[in-house]
Amino acid sequence: ESRELASEIVVVAQEKNSNYDEVIQFLKEEFLPGKIIVSSTNATFSEDVKLIPILEGRKPTSNLDIYICQNRRCLLPVHSLDALKKSILQR
Repeated sequence: ESRELASEIVVVAQEKNSNYDEVIQFLKEEFLPGKIIVSSTNATFSEDVKLIPILEGRKPTSNLDIYICQNRRCLLPVHSLDALKKSILQR
């Protein structure tokens, strides 16, 4: 019996800003069954990565990086709410 693993959405940013807040708000409000959502910023990243293994190797490299992962494999990051919505709709 094949069982699909949960999907993860990882949101990392150099700092909290309006784009980061907009994405987090969307993810809180959108019904995404089976999704695990993780977020972090540079301010807390070094502590967060110790507690949340999926953050490993995903230190923020730009203003906003959003990774969509499935079966332990992540797509290249997108960098905006519009791009996130497009990626989610394609799945």
